[in-house]
Amino acid sequence: MEKKKKLVLKLGTSAISKGGELNLEILEDIAAAVASLSKNFHVLMVSSGAVGTGKNFLKDYQGTIKEKKAAAAIGNPILINKYSQLFQKHHLVVAQCLCERRHFSERSTFLQLQKTVNILWESGVIPICNENDVTSSLELKFSDNDELATQMAIAFDADLLLLGTSVDGLLDENNQNIPLVKKVSDVLKYARAEKSTDGLGGMTSKLTFAKLATSLGIETIMFNAKIKGEVLRAVEKKAGTTFKATKSNLTSRQKWLASGGLVRGSVQIDSGAMAAILKRKSLLWVGVSKVMEEFKAGEIIEILDPNCQILAVGKAKTDSEVWNHTKEKQELVHADQLVLLNG
Repeated sequence: MEKKKKLVLKLGTSAISKGGELNLEILEDIAAAVASLSKNFHVLMVSSGAVGTGKNFLKDYQGTIKEKKAAAAIGNPILINKYSQLFQKHHLVVAQCLCERRHFSERSTFLQLQKTVNILWESGVIPICNENDVTSSLELKFSDNDELATQMAIAFDADLLLLGTSVDGLLDENNQNIPLVKKVSDVLKYARAEKSTDGLGGMTSKLTFAKLATSLGIETIMFNAKIKGEVLRAVEKKAGTTFKATKSNLTSRQKWLASGGLVRGSVQIDSGAMAAILKRKSLLWVGVSKVMEEFKAGEIIEILDPNCQILAVGKAKTDSEVWNHTKEKQELVHADQLVLLNG
């Protein structure tokens, strides 16, 4: 495959909609920008808007889960058809990728997803991804498309993650854009709780996934996609908020573990276990203070420090019920299956 940098562009519902309809003027601008970027980047898009588009065709829409699934079933083909029309003007073909969390949590399906997208890139095709809302179960859904975009960026070891929203970036207490953030944890206080009417992701979500992406070496930029020309300006760091990435020496498999593609449980550990993990040693059951969420052997779990902050993730060797029966030096997570998360 041609050596290009990799870029994931996420577009929120509020960014590409206007008055409950797709904003064709903005979509045309985005298509032109992606066409330009595709000369130097392998671009993967994650686009919201299917539910917002499809709900207009449902009688007495109330926003229930069943109705949202039906709206997505209607909206997905409309959305991808519109993108297809717009990209054809630039002699580009698009492909639809409907994803579920299991595609990231199961290593085999994760690798198959990588192979499929790489083939699309080799052929000059633009993958446009969304969650498979029609069939995905509630407990296994992505929290929002910010999470899906971040998972995609990690899956393909992207150089850049663009989060297109309806605000100019991360705003300070005076509503002024913060152009550069070196450490996400320093700016969490600026997170607003609002979410768009039809979308799921608020500022807290964006900061959460910006923190994950940057900790794994992926530079992240949040920008206002409702402004024409802003996609290219964001890539040039002339718009939005840039979240600086930290250098990551993790292997592809370690990044997969760290992404938390499907974290199914969590434990809190004591200070002794924390010290051992920081020395890259295995986590033993004797160091577990509390099982916060139950899990089965082979599932990915979060490891919380004594202050309940996420310290690491890892693949459990045993079921969580073991904690009720043993305090011996039995391994819960082997060092090779454990990844420290740096904030």
